[in-house]
Amino acid sequence: MMYRMIACSLALSLVTLVGCENKSPEMKKAEKEVKEATSAVNDAAKEKREEYRASMQKKVDDAEAKMKEWKKKIDDAKGDTKVEMQKKYDALEAKANEFKTNLKDVGNNSKTAWDDVKSGMDKAWTNLSDSMKDAADSFK
Repeated sequence: MMYRMIACSLALSLVTLVGCENKSPEMKKAEKEVKEATSAVNDAAKEKREEYRASMQKKVDDAEAKMKEWKKKIDDAKGDTKVEMQKKYDALEAKANEFKTNLKDVGNNSKTAWDDVKSGMDKAWTNLSDSMKDAADSFK
């Protein structure tokens, strides 16, 4: 949100400066500074998105490592216990795969969509994490 406000403010300043036909050296300098500031804001937003993506990737990698352990327990289980464990595992695997697919798109979204994407990813992670916690008892 803050990035958007700064970017809009800088863009408005730039539009005002561009609208002047005879630019003084001060105006040219100000225009250059506005462009540089806008670029810095965009770079910071991109870096923030990448940090978030990397953080979420680490979480899903950890979840998948735990799921691999659970898969071994499923292989050793017998009868109804095995069937029940496999159902929970399959549901978790589907959620993890969906999460990973969505995670690939995190860095590709525009600034304006970032808040919505981040909110959706946070909810998806909470859903996956809660499901992992629920299933953990079955794999002890």
